[in-house]
Amino acid sequence: MQLLASSAGGPPPYNVDLLLIGGGGGGSSNTHSGHGGGGGEAIYQTAIAVAVGTAYSITVGAGGAGSGFDAFGANGAAGGNSSALSYATTNANGATYLTPYGAVSSKTINGTTTNYVAGGIESGCNGGGGGAGAGGNGVTGQAGNTGGAGGIGYANSIIGSSVDYAGGGGGGSHTDNNPAGGVGGGGAGSSSTGGVGSGTANTGGGGGGGHSGYFSGSNVAPGAGGSGKVILRIPTANYSGTTTGSPASSTDGSYTILQYTSSGSYTG
Repeated sequence: MQLLASSAGGPPPYNVDLLLIGGGGGGSSNTHSGHGGGGGEAIYQTAIAVAVGTAYSITVGAGGAGSGFDAFGANGAAGGNSSALSYATTNANGATYLTPYGAVSSKTINGTTTNYVAGGIESGCNGGGGGAGAGGNGVTGQAGNTGGAGGIGYANSIIGSSVDYAGGGGGGSHTDNNPAGGVGGGGAGSSSTGGVGSGTANTGGGGGGGHSGYFSGSNVAPGAGGSGKVILRIPTANYSGTTTGSPASSTDGSYTILQYTSSGSYTG
C-alpha cells in the first residue's frame, strides 16, 4: 500500500544562524570632558527554525545621537535596537554625564549573556571614561586629564571571516590627547583641540566623548553612535531569494549570507 504525505503538512522548516548588532550609543558632554558611548548590544544565535513561506521582519537599529555641546552636561542617546526572527537587542548604551563613567555594552551568544562595564575616571582626573564594547570593558580615564579608550568589540565569523563589531567610544580628554575608540567601529574621544569620532556606520560602534571649554574656551561636541546590522546565514539549498531592504548577498561554502544595513524582510 502506498503511503501519501499529509495534505496538511508543508515543507519542513530549516535552520539559519543570526547575528544582531544594535546601534551604538552616543557620547556625552560635561564640564570638562564627556564619556564614551557604549557599543551596540550583540546577539548571536545559531540553528533558528525558519518556516517556508513565512515573511520575517528585520529591523536595523540607528546609532544614538551625541548630546551636542553643553558645558553643564548632557547625555548621549542610546542606539536603536536591531531585531529579527523573534530576537532583539535591548540597548542602554548612551553615555551619561551624571556619573563618572562611560556607557555599558553586552553580548548574548546562544542564550548566554556577558555584560561589560564602562571605564570610570581616576580621582582628580578631568578626562572621561571610555564606553564598553560588546567584547570588553571601557578603560578608565587617567591622571593627567586623559580620557579612557573604548572597550573592544565582539568578533564574529558568521560571514565566513572574522569581523569586529560594536566597539566602545573613547572618553574625552582635557588635554590634546584623543583616546582611541574600541576595535569594532568605536569613535575616538575628543581632545582640547577637537578630533572627536562618531561610531562607524553598520558596526554599532559607540560615539566618542566630547570636550568642554568651560575653562579653556575650546568646545567639542561628542560623537554619535554608528548604526547596527543584521546578518543571516542560510543554507543555500533552502534560500528562497525573497527579500526586501536590499541586503548584500554573498556565499560561503554551502551557505548564503545576507547582510542588512537597513530594515527589510526575509521570506523563508
